[in-house]
Amino acid sequence: WTKSWLLPRWPEVPSGVVGGLSGNVVWTGAMTAVLALACVALGHFQGRRRLSGGLLVALEFGALLWAHEPLYVLAPAELLDTPPPFAEAILRSVPPGEPVRVATAVRSVGPGKSVPGLDYHGRMGLAFLTGLLPDTTTLWGIESANGYMPGENVRVRRLREDLPHWFGQVAPRLATPFSVHSARGGGGLVLPPSARVVAEDPLFDTKLVVHPEAVPRVLLAWPRCVEGMEQALGLLLAPQLPPRDTAIVECTVSLPEASKGPTGTVKVERHSPERLVVDVIAFEAAVLVVNDAFQPGWTATVDGSEVPILPANVAVRAVAVPAGEHRVEMRYRTPGLRVGLLIGLGTLLALCLLGVARWRPLRKATA
Repeated sequence: WTKSWLLPRWPEVPSGVVGGLSGNVVWTGAMTAVLALACVALGHFQGRRRLSGGLLVALEFGALLWAHEPLYVLAPAELLDTPPPFAEAILRSVPPGEPVRVATAVRSVGPGKSVPGLDYHGRMGLAFLTGLLPDTTTLWGIESANGYMPGENVRVRRLREDLPHWFGQVAPRLATPFSVHSARGGGGLVLPPSARVVAEDPLFDTKLVVHPEAVPRVLLAWPRCVEGMEQALGLLLAPQLPPRDTAIVECTVSLPEASKGPTGTVKVERHSPERLVVDVIAFEAAVLVVNDAFQPGWTATVDGSEVPILPANVAVRAVAVPAGEHRVEMRYRTPGLRVGLLIGLGTLLALCLLGVARWRPLRKATA
């Protein structure tokens, strides 16, 4: 399964993910075989009630034990309705409705000091919310730059292999202006001199850091062409990154060399998770960089004509634009959605025909 199906369809899959997915297939197959044998045994000993009853109880106990999940820590509702201080500080720094992204360097949190009215689990929930750990930021319209498998983009994962370099330089280059860190330090994280602390939480010993060198979400840049992702990784993981107005692009055709002059201006007309419209004034031929994950399913047009989307800075999207005024539009459609709908409709139709075919003989027999 791994060699014939997984690797040909996902050649960039990390080795740890390969082991986990392959192990899941083996484990699922083994449990399916065990359950099938148990069902056969139940049928064989159906006449012996005590034996079949004991086997059924053991089977149910094993199934419940296998399906058991750890208990989730639930926070009181009032905590989920009130933005923590870090979230309020981030939202105050951007216009209402404008997307903003934060990276969290805090790997784990403790229960902190005593908080009146909160038990241990309540304090843990407050710690997660205060540290803006993944999945909590969306409560207040803030995006997280942290990944969570299996939804994490493989290209982003490769950039995050060097965490000090990621938090200090790469994440701000991918439009992440804020990060949360432990006030006690540790983890080998060394922030650049330009980074500054804008808020601190003494209760859980965390701090909110702003990176003034972070680039905008959408910008024009000069392309620097490379042959593939490995070459782009070498440039992005180097101690010194390329200039801010230069994008490392995996080019399919030759693009103009980087210039020292200004690139131009951009104006985002419409921004949503599945559609982006940008008006561009390019002083010279350049690339429009959208600092959102490079994923299949996106298409792009320049003045109504479809153009290819190129990987930029390893993990994000870019579109080549000529000099002058242009309108660039990007749309997302779930890959395989139409095929899935057709298969689902075909299956539903087949079941309906099968039901009609079985219903007719029963009707005749009843008549």
